[in-house]
Order: sequence, then structure tokens, then C-alpha cells
Amino acid sequence: MRNEPWCVTVCDISMSINKRDVNNMIEEVVASPCIKQCQLDETRQTCIACLRSLDEIMAWSSASNETKRAIWQAIKLRRASVS
Repeated sequence: MRNEPWCVTVCDISMSINKRDVNNMIEEVVASPCIKQCQLDETRQTCIACLRSLDEIMAWSSASNETKRAIWQAIKLRRASVS
């Protein structure tokens, strides 16, 4: 029995939402572009393996998924300009 009106149990939650709603609440994980072959270019500013800048590499672990997707877009542009 609950003493507080705001107390919610897991059963209450699972009964009030369906699987689709849960899937919508879980944000997709954005994979790292790191291929574990790190090597900086001659300017020591960009990894020639994954094409991320040093700033992007350092920020990755704490970046939001939105920022990670933006980094992936930047990598695609760099790859296209190198090809």
C-alpha cells in the first residue's frame, strides 16, 4: 500500500503504457565512428582513420545523440571531399 499519492510502482507504469510507447521513449544509440586505427594527420588536428577532429573525438563520450549525428554528417562531408 502506498503512503504517498505520487508514488508509482513498475506495475502501474507497465499497465499504463504499451510496447510502442516504450520503444519511442528509448533513444537510439549512435555508434562511434572510431575504427580503432587512430592516426592524426600532419596538422595533428584530424584522425585520418575516422575523419573526426580532435575536438569531436574528445567530445564524443559526453555528446548528445543530436551532436553525434551532426559529427557523422561532418565526417560524410569530409569523406566526400577526400574522394
